[in-house]
Amino acid sequence: MQPIFSLAKTVAAHVRRDMRVRWGLGAGASVLLSAGVLGLGGSFTPEFLHASASAGRSVIPQERIEHRGIEIVDMSTSTVYQIIESLPRAERFEMMLYNSGADEVLRQRGTYTVFVPSSADFDYLPARYLASLSRNELHTLALGHITSRALPVAESLNGDVITLGNTRVSFEVDAASDTVTIGGAKSAKAYIGSNGMVYIINKVLADAN
Repeated sequence: MQPIFSLAKTVAAHVRRDMRVRWGLGAGASVLLSAGVLGLGGSFTPEFLHASASAGRSVIPQERIEHRGIEIVDMSTSTVYQIIESLPRAERFEMMLYNSGADEVLRQRGTYTVFVPSSADFDYLPARYLASLSRNELHTLALGHITSRALPVAESLNGDVITLGNTRVSFEVDAASDTVTIGGAKSAKAYIGSNGMVYIINKVLADAN
Protein backbone atom coordinates (compact mmCIF):
# COMPACT_ATOMS: atom_id res chain seq x y z
CA MET A 1 0.00 0.00 0.00
CA GLN A 2 2.92 2.34 0.65
CA PRO A 3 3.77 2.85 -3.09
CA ILE A 4 0.12 3.80 -3.73
CA PHE A 5 0.21 6.46 -1.00
CA SER A 6 3.52 7.81 -2.38
CA LEU A 7 2.04 8.02 -5.86
CA ALA A 8 -1.04 9.84 -4.53
CA LYS A 9 1.13 12.39 -2.70
CA THR A 10 3.17 13.00 -5.88
CA VAL A 11 0.03 13.53 -7.97
CA ALA A 12 -1.44 15.90 -5.36
CA ALA A 13 1.77 17.94 -5.31
CA HIS A 14 1.67 18.32 -9.09
CA VAL A 15 -1.98 19.36 -8.98
CA ARG A 16 -1.25 22.04 -6.37
CA ARG A 17 1.68 23.35 -8.42
CA ASP A 18 -0.43 23.38 -11.59
CA MET A 19 -3.18 25.32 -9.78
CA ARG A 20 -0.65 27.92 -8.60
CA VAL A 21 0.58 28.41 -12.16
CA ARG A 22 -2.92 28.54 -13.63
CA TRP A 23 -4.05 31.14 -11.12
CA GLY A 24 -0.95 33.28 -11.60
CA LEU A 25 0.65 32.31 -8.30
CA GLY A 26 3.79 30.69 -9.68
CA ALA A 27 7.15 32.24 -8.82
CA GLY A 28 7.47 34.33 -11.97
CA ALA A 29 3.82 35.40 -11.95
CA SER A 30 4.14 36.49 -8.34
CA VAL A 31 6.95 38.82 -9.38
CA LEU A 32 4.77 40.39 -12.04
CA LEU A 33 1.77 40.72 -9.77
CA SER A 34 3.74 42.26 -6.94
CA ALA A 35 5.42 44.58 -9.45
CA GLY A 36 2.07 46.28 -9.87
CA VAL A 37 1.83 45.38 -13.57
CA LEU A 38 -1.82 44.53 -12.99
CA GLY A 39 -2.41 47.58 -10.87
CA LEU A 40 -2.79 45.49 -7.75
CA GLY A 41 0.02 47.14 -5.83
CA GLY A 42 2.68 45.22 -3.95
CA SER A 43 6.12 45.76 -2.50
CA PHE A 44 8.20 44.96 -5.58
CA THR A 45 8.65 47.81 -8.07
CA PRO A 46 10.49 47.59 -11.42
CA GLU A 47 13.74 49.53 -11.49
CA PHE A 48 12.63 51.76 -14.35
CA LEU A 49 9.66 53.01 -12.32
CA HIS A 50 11.50 53.75 -9.08
CA ALA A 51 15.24 54.27 -8.82
CA SER A 52 15.21 52.93 -5.27
CA ALA A 53 14.23 49.41 -6.36
CA SER A 54 16.27 46.69 -4.73
CA ALA A 55 19.15 45.28 -6.74
CA GLY A 56 19.93 41.63 -7.32
CA ARG A 57 16.34 40.45 -7.48
CA SER A 58 15.55 37.18 -9.18
CA VAL A 59 13.24 37.49 -12.18
CA ILE A 60 12.34 34.67 -14.55
CA PRO A 61 12.93 35.79 -18.17
CA GLN A 62 10.10 35.43 -20.68
CA GLU A 63 7.34 35.30 -18.03
CA ARG A 64 4.05 36.11 -19.76
CA ILE A 65 0.80 37.51 -18.47
CA GLU A 66 -2.33 38.93 -20.13
CA HIS A 67 -3.57 42.39 -19.17
CA ARG A 68 -5.91 44.85 -20.91
CA GLY A 69 -5.92 42.68 -24.03
CA ILE A 70 -2.15 42.87 -24.35
CA GLU A 71 0.37 40.12 -23.69
CA ILE A 72 3.06 41.36 -21.31
CA VAL A 73 6.41 39.57 -21.38
CA ASP A 74 8.81 40.03 -18.49
CA MET A 75 12.39 40.30 -19.79
CA SER A 76 13.63 42.58 -17.05
CA THR A 77 17.07 41.00 -17.11
CA SER A 78 17.57 42.65 -20.54
CA THR A 79 17.70 46.29 -21.64
CA VAL A 80 15.14 47.60 -24.12
CA TYR A 81 17.78 47.53 -26.86
CA GLN A 82 18.69 43.92 -26.10
CA ILE A 83 14.98 43.07 -26.30
CA ILE A 84 14.72 44.72 -29.73
CA GLU A 85 17.77 42.77 -30.92
CA SER A 86 16.08 39.52 -29.85
CA LEU A 87 12.74 40.15 -31.58
CA PRO A 88 12.23 37.77 -34.53
CA ARG A 89 10.29 40.12 -36.84
CA ALA A 90 11.78 43.54 -36.11
CA GLU A 91 14.88 43.40 -38.32
CA ARG A 92 13.89 46.42 -40.44
CA PHE A 93 13.21 48.58 -37.39
CA GLU A 94 16.54 47.53 -35.89
CA MET A 95 18.23 48.36 -39.20
CA MET A 96 16.58 51.80 -39.20
CA LEU A 97 17.93 52.40 -35.70
CA TYR A 98 21.42 51.36 -36.81
CA ASN A 99 21.46 53.24 -40.14
CA SER A 100 20.24 56.45 -38.52
CA GLY A 101 22.47 56.23 -35.46
CA ALA A 102 19.45 56.14 -33.15
CA ASP A 103 20.70 52.86 -31.70
CA GLU A 104 23.39 54.83 -29.88
CA VAL A 105 20.67 56.63 -27.92
CA LEU A 106 19.23 53.33 -26.63
CA ARG A 107 22.69 52.08 -25.69
CA GLN A 108 23.09 54.96 -23.26
CA ARG A 109 21.95 54.89 -19.65
CA GLY A 110 18.38 56.10 -19.23
CA THR A 111 14.74 55.08 -19.17
CA TYR A 112 13.00 54.45 -22.49
CA THR A 113 9.80 53.20 -24.05
CA VAL A 114 10.17 52.03 -27.65
CA PHE A 115 7.33 51.45 -30.11
CA VAL A 116 8.46 48.76 -32.55
CA PRO A 117 6.63 48.06 -35.83
CA SER A 118 7.19 44.66 -37.41
CA SER A 119 9.27 44.37 -40.55
CA ALA A 120 6.12 43.67 -42.59
CA ASP A 121 4.63 47.03 -41.53
CA PHE A 122 7.35 48.88 -43.45
CA ASP A 123 5.83 47.52 -46.69
CA TYR A 124 2.84 49.83 -46.20
CA LEU A 125 4.99 52.94 -46.56
CA PRO A 126 5.07 54.56 -50.03
CA ALA A 127 7.64 53.11 -52.42
CA ARG A 128 11.17 54.35 -51.70
CA TYR A 129 9.91 56.49 -48.82
CA LEU A 130 12.76 55.53 -46.51
CA ALA A 131 15.32 55.71 -49.31
CA SER A 132 14.31 59.31 -49.98
CA LEU A 133 15.10 60.41 -46.43
CA SER A 134 18.41 61.96 -45.45
CA ARG A 135 20.26 60.41 -42.52
CA ASN A 136 19.05 63.24 -40.27
CA GLU A 137 15.45 62.69 -41.38
CA LEU A 138 15.81 58.94 -40.82
CA HIS A 139 17.26 59.69 -37.39
CA THR A 140 14.23 61.84 -36.55
CA LEU A 141 11.85 59.13 -37.81
CA ALA A 142 13.56 56.49 -35.67
CA LEU A 143 13.52 58.72 -32.58
CA GLY A 144 9.80 59.27 -33.21
CA HIS A 145 9.35 55.71 -31.93
CA ILE A 146 11.17 56.34 -28.62
CA THR A 147 10.20 58.22 -25.46
CA SER A 148 12.48 58.99 -22.53
CA ARG A 149 10.05 57.70 -19.92
CA ALA A 150 8.50 54.41 -18.89
CA LEU A 151 4.97 53.76 -20.12
CA PRO A 152 3.57 50.63 -18.48
CA VAL A 153 0.05 49.49 -19.36
CA ALA A 154 -1.91 51.87 -17.16
CA GLU A 155 -4.98 53.99 -17.89
CA SER A 156 -3.60 56.74 -15.65
CA LEU A 157 -0.93 57.40 -18.29
CA ASN A 158 -3.44 58.05 -21.09
CA GLY A 159 -2.65 61.12 -23.16
CA ASP A 160 -0.04 62.47 -25.54
CA VAL A 161 3.65 61.80 -25.03
CA ILE A 162 6.56 63.61 -26.65
CA THR A 163 9.05 61.36 -28.42
CA LEU A 164 12.78 61.91 -28.76
CA GLY A 165 12.04 62.88 -32.36
CA ASN A 166 10.03 65.83 -30.98
CA THR A 167 6.77 64.37 -32.25
CA ARG A 168 3.55 63.98 -30.26
CA VAL A 169 2.17 60.44 -29.98
CA SER A 170 -1.07 59.44 -28.26
CA PHE A 171 -0.93 56.65 -25.69
CA GLU A 172 -4.34 55.16 -24.89
CA VAL A 173 -5.27 52.20 -22.70
CA ASP A 174 -9.00 51.49 -23.09
CA ALA A 175 -10.34 49.26 -20.32
CA ALA A 176 -13.79 49.01 -21.93
CA SER A 177 -12.51 47.49 -25.17
CA ASP A 178 -9.30 45.98 -23.74
CA THR A 179 -7.10 47.72 -26.29
CA VAL A 180 -3.82 49.62 -26.22
CA THR A 181 -3.37 52.21 -28.98
CA ILE A 182 -0.20 54.17 -29.66
CA GLY A 183 -0.23 56.92 -32.26
CA GLY A 184 -3.18 55.25 -33.94
CA ALA A 185 -1.37 51.91 -34.04
CA LYS A 186 -2.67 48.88 -32.15
CA SER A 187 -0.45 46.98 -29.76
CA ALA A 188 -1.05 43.40 -28.67
CA LYS A 189 2.28 42.69 -27.01
CA ALA A 190 4.67 44.50 -24.69
CA TYR A 191 7.98 43.66 -23.03
CA ILE A 192 9.23 44.81 -19.64
CA GLY A 193 12.95 45.59 -19.78
CA SER A 194 15.43 46.56 -17.09
CA ASN A 195 15.28 50.20 -18.22
CA GLY A 196 11.83 50.61 -19.74
CA MET A 197 9.21 49.10 -22.02
CA VAL A 198 8.99 47.82 -25.60
CA TYR A 199 5.62 47.78 -27.38
CA ILE A 200 5.00 45.89 -30.62
CA ILE A 201 2.76 48.03 -32.85
CA ASN A 202 1.15 47.38 -36.22
CA LYS A 203 2.37 50.39 -38.22
CA VAL A 204 5.33 52.71 -38.66
CA LEU A 205 4.77 56.02 -36.86
CA ALA A 206 5.45 58.21 -39.86
CA ASP A 207 3.62 60.88 -41.82
CA ALA A 208 3.97 59.10 -45.12
CA ASN A 209 2.18 61.88 -46.94
